[in-house]
Amino acid sequence: MRVCVLVHALTPYEVTGVENHTAQLAAALVRAGLEVQVFSPAPAVGTWRLAERLEERDGYEIHWLALGDRQPDEEGNEPGVAQAFGRYLDRERPHVVHAQHLVGLGPALVAEARRRGIPFVFTAHDAWLVSEEYRLLRPDFVALLPGDAEAMGRVLLARRLLDRLLPDADHQGLVLAGELDESERVLLAAVLDGDPGEAGFESREISGMSARAAAGQRARLAALEGVDVVISPTEFLKGVLRSGGVEGAIVVEPCGIDLAPFRHRAPRVRGKEAALRMVFLGGISKHKGLHDVLEAVDGLLGVEFAVHGGSSDRAYEERCRARAMEVGAEWCGAFEVAELPVILASTDVVVVPSKWPENAPFVIREAFAAGVPVIAADVGAMRESVRDGVDGWLYPAGDVVALRERIVELAESRELVEEVAQGVVAPGSVDAQAAGLVERYRGLVESDSESELEAGAGSGRPRARLKHLEDFTRRYEALADQGWRELVAGTLAGYGRLCEALAPGRAAGERIVDAVAKGTRLRERMAEGERARVWLARVVDETRRSGAVSEERAEWQAQTEGALAEEVAWLQEQLAARDAEVAALSEERDVERLASERLASERDAVAADLELAGAGRRWLQGQLESARGEARRLEAERDARARDLAERTREAEWQQGELSERDQRLAHGARKLEDTRRALTAAQAELADVRRARVASEAAREHEEAVGELAREESSWRRAVGEARERELAEEREKVAGLSEAREQLVKEVSWLRETHAALREEIAFLRADVSAREEERGRWRQQIESLSGQQERLLEHELWLRAELRRLLDAVSGVVDGGPGAQESAMDRGAREELAPEDVAERVSAAVDAMLDGPRAARGEAGEQGASDGSHEEGA
Repeated sequence: MRVCVLVHALTPYEVTGVENHTAQLAAALVRAGLEVQVFSPAPAVGTWRLAERLEERDGYEIHWLALGDRQPDEEGNEPGVAQAFGRYLDRERPHVVHAQHLVGLGPALVAEARRRGIPFVFTAHDAWLVSEEYRLLRPDFVALLPGDAEAMGRVLLARRLLDRLLPDADHQGLVLAGELDESERVLLAAVLDGDPGEAGFESREISGMSARAAAGQRARLAALEGVDVVISPTEFLKGVLRSGGVEGAIVVEPCGIDLAPFRHRAPRVRGKEAALRMVFLGGISKHKGLHDVLEAVDGLLGVEFAVHGGSSDRAYEERCRARAMEVGAEWCGAFEVAELPVILASTDVVVVPSKWPENAPFVIREAFAAGVPVIAADVGAMRESVRDGVDGWLYPAGDVVALRERIVELAESRELVEEVAQGVVAPGSVDAQAAGLVERYRGLVESDSESELEAGAGSGRPRARLKHLEDFTRRYEALADQGWRELVAGTLAGYGRLCEALAPGRAAGERIVDAVAKGTRLRERMAEGERARVWLARVVDETRRSGAVSEERAEWQAQTEGALAEEVAWLQEQLAARDAEVAALSEERDVERLASERLASERDAVAADLELAGAGRRWLQGQLESARGEARRLEAERDARARDLAERTREAEWQQGELSERDQRLAHGARKLEDTRRALTAAQAELADVRRARVASEAAREHEEAVGELAREESSWRRAVGEARERELAEEREKVAGLSEAREQLVKEVSWLRETHAALREEIAFLRADVSAREEERGRWRQQIESLSGQQERLLEHELWLRAELRRLLDAVSGVVDGGPGAQESAMDRGAREELAPEDVAERVSAAVDAMLDGPRAARGEAGEQGASDGSHEEGA
């Protein structure tokens, strides 16, 4: 199986984690039995751009593609790289393409592989798939959300601003405290969070950057549709890719490293009183956080700190180097991969102070392979690599105080360092990773082959249904699957077998050499002489048959010249029409510029309307807050009145109880009156007494009835008071309901204003897209004009060539007619040509031909006589 490993850079031109891992993985795949080819760009030094170069290394091939300064388009594709990769695929025909990174190359390379039906695997080492800023950091070290095209556009503008503010530094899109003064930081903040126009950017440039960021994001996500599987080394990065819009298959598989250099490491012997040996390894970049460690070790006793690495950011490197000298750190510079086991053999702790969301730093795996614990910033997926307190320590990213405290603790407790070092477990090997990838490659290739078979069966393509064609079909498919070198080798082997079968005893290589050395040049000269003889004979025959041929040719030449003149006139007309079209396009461009200015003014007006809408929204929000306060006041008043009503209700209930007791007393008096009546009936004898008692009882009853009437009037009054309170509460409830309706109306108005704001933003986006489309159309017109200009130049060159050919043909015909080149020159010197009869022309041409043929005959005759003489001498001997 032939595998193409695709990477954005490779050692020795780049020596950071991904590049070293790619080289190790390629060698491991070779050990696993695969044919491996690495396709990678290289600096265009001493050669032309897009030149290809082949190198063999550790059992695999490297196909270098020369690239100079890279200028990718808005989708992140470097011009010409995808086409060069397509030519490589057609030439080498790999079975699988495995990309390690495509930054600086572009997502279009995925389409080249899928166009040829080659399975594609992509290992995501960072967030490049979902963000052009793969570190997910703004220049001010604020986190950048994946998939946020508007924020990414502002980051691109900020990079341009930094190019202007820091022309002598390779700032790499990040700035630290002290690199910019206060006014420059204000401009940077305006670009990132405010109005980029304050930093001198035009509205067209601002919208263009956002459109470029969105186009790049769409291109990368569209390219993922052609990727069979995405491999993420960590769960953290998988989540980042998902949040950025990646919907395809994502498999979590940690990367391995080459463990061979660390297998025979000697155990470290460090005394308890020895200083803590701490190192920083890798690229020296701002997002790697070396400056934090230098601040943390400043003034510490019992700590030795060494820096191993290099950087392209010369300003930052010099700053760190100067700071290292101030704090007493050892600056060791760049190192080779082979030196890493030696460096780690004398190291107690490796520090990884990253300030960006790291995925899976290879330096941590290399430290663990050497049995060295790690201090790492708790950011990104660091927790998946370092277990705090088990094989290393974590601290809050960017917290220099916490890092310093941890270093002091380890410097004072060597037992803790040794204890944690015992918990370090060697990481997975790159050979184990390669074995898993081989199985994955085979599955993809077999699945792809089955899909092709199903597609062929479904599309009606012939699949060698006849028995005698099955073997031929298999052989043809096997040949179609081979690269060009295998085809050449097979062809040479077949030729050798053919030579052995036809004439044994001579190797095929010798036959090829003999044929090339002896026969090719002679055959070419003989064929050329034969063609010349046939042509001359034809000319002689045509001249002898009729002398009108010259006149016909002259007439044809005149007609050709007339046609050429007409073609030149037509081309001039076309050129004039193109000039008029260019003028019209220029006028249209001016009109478009005016339209763009009008759109800009309209956009400013829309912005003013949006500002007014925002002010109105703020006023409505104030009114809503006031209404809410009034509603809260009314609710409080309602609660107070409800409490008053409850108190009055309790008082009415108490009075009702009093009335009930009076009713009971009245009922008791009625019962007594009835007893008295019975007593009067029973004691008629005592009539006078009974009458007096009756009169007294009637007076008492009248009194009681008057008291009951007063109680009933009081109860009616209380009911009336309660009903009045209920009406008042109902009115208050209606007022509260009205306020609620007013609040809902205000909420609806705010929602309408938000919808209007969103519609205005959509209209602005549409206007921006329209302006971008007009710019693209203008670029296409400009390209068409340039193409027409080139065609015009080529037509003029063709006209000159035709004129030269016609002149040469006239001279040749004149030379034949006049008797040869010498005669032609003499005739030209005389300024006139001699008119000859056709018979004279024929005689001169025949004489010239006989003279040409007599020379070789004489030479052959002399050679024959010499051979006969030599033969007679040999017989005599």
